[in-house]
Amino acid sequence: TGEDGRIAKNCVTFESLLFSFGLLPGNAIFDMVRYIFDGGLVSEIRVELALTALRYAGRGLRAECPEHFKEMLNFVTSTASGARNSGAAPEGSDVRTRVDYLLRELQDLKNNKVSFAAMDRFEAIRSWLRSAPLLSGKKVSDHQLAVPFRFLDEDAPADWPSGSSSNVASLGSRGSRSSSATGGGDPLRALAVKQRLSTELRQSLFVAVMGAEDFEHASERLALVAASAKSG
Repeated sequence: TGEDGRIAKNCVTFESLLFSFGLLPGNAIFDMVRYIFDGGLVSEIRVELALTALRYAGRGLRAECPEHFKEMLNFVTSTASGARNSGAAPEGSDVRTRVDYLLRELQDLKNNKVSFAAMDRFEAIRSWLRSAPLLSGKKVSDHQLAVPFRFLDEDAPADWPSGSSSNVASLGSRGSRSSSATGGGDPLRALAVKQRLSTELRQSLFVAVMGAEDFEHASERLALVAASAKSG
């Protein structure tokens, strides 16, 4: 549905930005794109999700993860071309129009002709993070979460951070501090509105990050916001 599509696009944007800021490795983006076109399925929304991933993660992939970038381009090009040749995107259909546009974007990416202007508005945040006490003087990439498996296709290893019982216990022990992930943040929410974050979810994510005491606290607050959005 339209609402499901908007939620999916927000999720893809969020994951792509996590990669762009150095919190996720390049293989996580490739895994996500493979999942979008799972089974070779192509539709307007799937094409739009792939374009969103390229828009927000493409520049970082090309600069920092050339192998994953090349693999992803080849995979998406093959899938989109297959949709054209198999009749899944018939001539004159809306799906065909989006597939043709995707193929042009992929060609421009290969030739380094794509503008990543969508990322320019995040430069101020990058500059702030370089000196923010939130990171205790470390780089954002120092806190990168390793993802040594295909996270949308395979089960997480038993010792993977998000699945360990110690982390769950830690989250519970800090519950009193994390319970205000979206509450008591009127000034931050007002700032989120000024940043043109128009939806409740985007504002809550902004409040969760900007109001955190450190990167661990931020991850807990983000998890709470995500859980609330999923249950809602």
